[in-house]
Amino acid sequence: MKKVSIVIPAYNAEKTLDRCYQSILNQTYKDFEVITVNDASSDDTLLVMQKYAQMDSRFIAIDMTHGGVSRARNVGVSHATGEYLQFMDADDDLNPMMIEKMVGLLEKNDAQLAICRFNHPFFKTYCTNRVFDMSDENDFMELFQDTFALTVPWNKIWKRACFTEFFDETERFSEDELCNLANLVNVKRVATTDEYLYNYFVSPDGGNNSCIAGIVKTPEFWLHKKSIYFLGVNLVPKRKAIIESAIKEKKIPVKNVNKLAYIRALDFFFIQLPIYFGIGISEKALACEMLTAMSDKNFKSAYKAEEKNGIKLKMMLPKTKEVLARLFVRCCHQIYEERANDKEFKMAYAFTTLFLALFAEQSGELNKVSMQAKLFADYLDNASNEAKYVKGILNYDFVFNYHTAFVFNNNFAEQLAL
Repeated sequence: MKKVSIVIPAYNAEKTLDRCYQSILNQTYKDFEVITVNDASSDDTLLVMQKYAQMDSRFIAIDMTHGGVSRARNVGVSHATGEYLQFMDADDDLNPMMIEKMVGLLEKNDAQLAICRFNHPFFKTYCTNRVFDMSDENDFMELFQDTFALTVPWNKIWKRACFTEFFDETERFSEDELCNLANLVNVKRVATTDEYLYNYFVSPDGGNNSCIAGIVKTPEFWLHKKSIYFLGVNLVPKRKAIIESAIKEKKIPVKNVNKLAYIRALDFFFIQLPIYFGIGISEKALACEMLTAMSDKNFKSAYKAEEKNGIKLKMMLPKTKEVLARLFVRCCHQIYEERANDKEFKMAYAFTTLFLALFAEQSGELNKVSMQAKLFADYLDNASNEAKYVKGILNYDFVFNYHTAFVFNNNFAEQLAL
């Protein structure tokens, strides 16, 4: 067996760390080391860490002054001695066969990165059972566009030799996404599975005490541009720098920086919605957020880049855009309420499809390598469950003609604009 180093940053995790550790001890794969880094917790986190370290030599407890989760992860990585590297949060737990199956994927497919699905109330990845060749542009683009296959740190196992870039300690939002991107350029093959092998823990309050909830619960948060979308697009310059360097060194099969840099801008536009629904943000506030984001230069640049793939944003009057933004949020909320617990329903795809149906039009031949173009084509052809579902919702409320105009029930439009 080859050793797996599991790095766990811990901050005030005394109530959850035991459950986390027990899920590791219950693994069918036994050759591991657990490196837990205490980020100056004020509770008994360190005592729990030390208890396990005394009982089992595979558990390593490191104490440090407060420096944040990225610094804690970096310290953990610097102490890792395994051939494989895995990250885990101190309040999460693993399926008993996660490590065995992920290492199996790596070794069977001569891959340097393995990715699985995970249980999470808001975020989803749509991994299937396949292997991606990172030297093939289509494979690279398809994997890159599965947002949560790559943005989070804990649903994957790396070959340690490929993990050369550390977490950016100056960032407090989506620093894991930047780190994954920086290390992805070292990977030749990625093996994925559709099995749910990682369990993400959300506190009973649904995340109401999280830093993100604190940001968006401020009055008129969209005016301050501190929403999830704007926090995400603030990283565009750093994404560009990583991508430009990789293109220059010929480490990725993509030659156009913008082709990758703005994909995450669109991702954050859509993925923020289920989070906001989950913590109770009003539809009116979210419609304002959508309109503000749609006027952002990064959002416009993202869809400008998509014109080469056959889609563009419609030209429309401000009042029409306002009405449609309210409709978009209302329908997304309906989708969230009705399908949130359906693991096979791709909610992010449904949200994106709905947006395209309302705000985009075909401008040329659809290049289905682009996720946006593929979803638009699926909608036009009624080719997926998500497309059919979105059509059902829209047909109930209004009639949409792709080539001419919108036809609304007047009373419905007036209600939406209120």
